[in-house]
Amino acid sequence: ANSRCMFAWAFDRLLPEKLAEVNERTGSPVVAILLSAIGAELFLIVFTFWGNTATFFGGSTLGYLLAFGTTALAGLLWPLLRPDSFRRSPAAVQLFGLPLIQIAGAGTLLYFAFLFWAFLTNPAFGLARLGLVGFALYWLVGLGIFVIAWQVRRAQGIDLSLVYREVPAE
Repeated sequence: ANSRCMFAWAFDRLLPEKLAEVNERTGSPVVAILLSAIGAELFLIVFTFWGNTATFFGGSTLGYLLAFGTTALAGLLWPLLRPDSFRRSPAAVQLFGLPLIQIAGAGTLLYFAFLFWAFLTNPAFGLARLGLVGFALYWLVGLGIFVIAWQVRRAQGIDLSLVYREVPAE
């Protein structure tokens, strides 16, 4: 999944475009996959030899809930806020007279609300000071990358806000 995220971020020009290059022979983003593999190996080394790693990275649970919860909320609201864009998309599938993406978004948000409650009420799920520090660091690093990319692309004459206005054509 990391290589897919890197590919998408590079495609949106938040990361270097090299990460979005697709190898003609393999049909895959080789650079993004290699970078993911190297990162995974480094993580494995740290996880193996540093005793508090599980607690530190336990905070990532909250990060995942927020990231995917935001995506679910976007799916829930997309047909309402941008109906023209939604109707033109392949996602314009209805179930019981409602957009399927809204049903999935609502279900995901309900499930994530339960997981969020479990995370906040059960220390075994990562609610510890070190886990919250890890969570904060993830978001601060991500925000830093986003702000730097925004500034770099603006200096290059590229308006990144346009990336978020439309769903890209297939």
